Amino acid sequence: MKKSPSSKKQNKGKMLFYATALVLLSIFIGYDYFEYAMLKHKHRYTIAYVTDFTSYVRTYNNHIHYYYVVNGKTYKDKFRSRELSPHLKGKNILIKYSPQLPYINQPLYTEILTDSINAPADGWENLPKIPLTYP
Repeated sequence: MKKSPSSKKQNKGKMLFYATALVLLSIFIGYDYFEYAMLKHKHRYTIAYVTDFTSYVRTYNNHIHYYYVVNGKTYKDKFRSRELSPHLKGKNILIKYSPQLPYINQPLYTEILTDSINAPADGWENLPKIPLTYP
């Protein structure tokens, strides 16, 4: 029994859909893994200033927006987590960043720094032993 031409078109359409979905999924997972690998093997620490806090009730997620400076260049980013709280706005926190690609970073939002601490231009090689404040 031969398949009709419309049935062949439907199969091609399904295959194209699945192939596209697989490629997009691979890209998203691949980029997350790339960021993880960049921060796992070689990283430095610096100070970020939290400029904004946003709470989204429907998604049960909170966002912070922050900026940090590495070798005189300012980077801006945001981070989403359920564990974030409004007291972070206006505070300094530690972040871990990649020295090769400084825009790849991960905030250590439980480590709130006093305002009197200044990071070296290229950050710290190891997690600094500095006084922390707690909310």
